[in-house]
Amino acid sequence: KMRGRKLGILHVFRDVTRERELDRREREFLAEVTHELRTPLTSIKGYADLLIAEELSPEEQRECLEIIQRSAARMTTLINDLIDLSRLELGQVSFHISFVNVSKLIHLVTESLRLQFQEKQQKLTLSLPNNLPPVWADPDRLTQVFTNLLVNAHRYTPAGGKIAVRAGQDGDRVRIQFIDNGIGISAEDQVHLFSKFFRVRSQSIANIQGSGLGLAITHSLIERLGGTITLDSTLGVGSTFTVTLPTAPPQPIPQP
Repeated sequence: KMRGRKLGILHVFRDVTRERELDRREREFLAEVTHELRTPLTSIKGYADLLIAEELSPEEQRECLEIIQRSAARMTTLINDLIDLSRLELGQVSFHISFVNVSKLIHLVTESLRLQFQEKQQKLTLSLPNNLPPVWADPDRLTQVFTNLLVNAHRYTPAGGKIAVRAGQDGDRVRIQFIDNGIGISAEDQVHLFSKFFRVRSQSIANIQGSGLGLAITHSLIERLGGTITLDSTLGVGSTFTVTLPTAPPQPIPQP
């Protein structure tokens, strides 16, 4: 007001679209966590009650205990993934960076998964040149990344399928590709693939267990290591995840 006269009205507008979207995602995230934990917990309680209440044969007891063991392992994996993702988002994950031999690391990871590939009669091919330069990364975190991508390929490639790992130098980076001829991912689903708890909605994978956190963790780790990850996939044909990693420490920004 000026000398008792009203000059006008001030309106303040604030776009709360982002806040509402984040709030929606948080509610969905909590709902997914609850669901993913409740499922194995229900199995554990149900079969434990059965063991206590019923007279079961040794074979039936063993079957119940194996289901309890698998459900407990599923819960442990989910909880560990949640802890990893939470620490990454809070910046609480420590990295021990050094020069890493990519070929050697991939051989170690594939050997640790060899029995899983054999069980599904999947053919794994490695194409790793001898002159591949080392990358500047954390070997433990890189092991986690390669394991996640190979386990993902194993899960979503049918029995008898083919999985390949190829690597090569791309300028000042090393490019590693994880290729499968599995179920593939639609363009619509690819947009959300690295989101927390996202899983492709398809009857063909309804029985495949997974927390929906592996690729989100993988994406975060690669970004923290100064790398990139992209996906090229065709539904019903297969998928190719391409990772690039630096071969040298980042150059310091010159001070003015």
